[in-house]
Amino acid sequence: YEHHLAICESIIICFYYMDNDERVAIKEKIMLLLAAGMPVHLDSNHSDFRRAGMVTAEILTQFLGINTEAPLKFDYDETDDTRKLKSLLEGYTEQDFVVKEPPVQLIVESDNKVPDKFADLDSDDDDEDLKPFSSSDKNLASVKPPVYLKECIEILTETRESDKDIDKIAVTLRTLPKLLDEAKGNADELALEITQIILSMSSEFYMEDFNELRKKILINCTVAAPRTVADYLSYQFYEDNYTIGHRLDILNVIVEASRVLSRIEVIPQEDEIEKLKKLNMKPWEIEVLERLKKKTKRFNSATKIPIGKENKFNSVCGNFFYALMNQYDKELRTLNLTEEDTLVLGRLIYTLGVVLHCASNAPAAPNMGKTLLDFVRVFTDIYVLDEYVKQAILFSTSIVAQISPVAVMTAEIYPQLMDIRLWAEELLTESISADTTELAVYALDIMDTVIGRGLFPGRNGHSALIPLL
Repeated sequence: YEHHLAICESIIICFYYMDNDERVAIKEKIMLLLAAGMPVHLDSNHSDFRRAGMVTAEILTQFLGINTEAPLKFDYDETDDTRKLKSLLEGYTEQDFVVKEPPVQLIVESDNKVPDKFADLDSDDDDEDLKPFSSSDKNLASVKPPVYLKECIEILTETRESDKDIDKIAVTLRTLPKLLDEAKGNADELALEITQIILSMSSEFYMEDFNELRKKILINCTVAAPRTVADYLSYQFYEDNYTIGHRLDILNVIVEASRVLSRIEVIPQEDEIEKLKKLNMKPWEIEVLERLKKKTKRFNSATKIPIGKENKFNSVCGNFFYALMNQYDKELRTLNLTEEDTLVLGRLIYTLGVVLHCASNAPAAPNMGKTLLDFVRVFTDIYVLDEYVKQAILFSTSIVAQISPVAVMTAEIYPQLMDIRLWAEELLTESISADTTELAVYALDIMDTVIGRGLFPGRNGHSALIPLL
């Protein structure tokens, strides 16, 4: 908060020293920044942050001469910090805030000294209030790591009062992935609570691997409780109180968690020698058996059948898929998929394609493919599309073509697939990037190869696919 308050003071001082022409030149830009920044301050859970934002906005609107007859005024309690911000304006009158009037010249002493009311801002005494944090290995080694998930939640939610508390948080963040990995399937509520904390958590102190740890924790939470956490993340994606960065983080977590859950582990059968080792045989006995095995000729031996595990993603793939597209047309103040935030739209379509690919062996996959095709077809009707969105549509369509049975494809999704195929062919006639052109050619080849030359005559191709990064 001290840093934030110092920034507010710096902004006010900068406006203090600006002349009338300089204020007029940046008036529109500052108005846009105020419109974007004020909701963030007003929605903050920290009362000091809210008050600092309110006072700064009041002062800036006065400097810019906005609505001088009824100046902006918020309702807040006066504190030492608000009085300090307002004291930076001593010596000004109401007429000085009218932009049309000539600027009032500051009275500066001949030796160019800074006015006394700003002198304390340059003093080194304030540096004592800014305590540096150094999370060295020695500090962290002395902190006992938490053993239980509930203990981690308590540490992350308690008030930070000293460097020791920050050390505990750093150790907790490094311990959480392991604890979540050990608690798979047994900690739905705790995994959800940790997700809620970590998703909105920001780096309040310097920690080199904070972003990597944050992402890893969210992925492990999703793997530990896929239904609960995937539903939560999908609905939070369309909430208004998140930034573009948060939304991209959610999509990345869903992609990585889908890959982890769909990864089938194959455990080879135990070798006879390994079994004997478990029987506490003497080393020389094991050595003799190994030599005998190498010398023995076998005309026929039993085939070792690997022991497979269940694909954990098949039963939860719908939780990762349908909720992500259900609210794409929801009106949000901080998200507009079809206009400003096309990067998020492209990443959303790409994420749905990856989820479908991970669920390709699931019984629900054909229906998911049909739904995804209907979803992306909506955006092909938009005349102006970002290159990244075009690539995401081509990628997802290729996935649908690869995982859908031919019978389902010809009976249920043939018209939609034909529309997207014609759209992809039209792309090749437009001035698009080399990457988009290459991906469009591959997508057309995949559709033709999978469905067959009987449906789409005149094209030969292969089913290779360039991954979209």
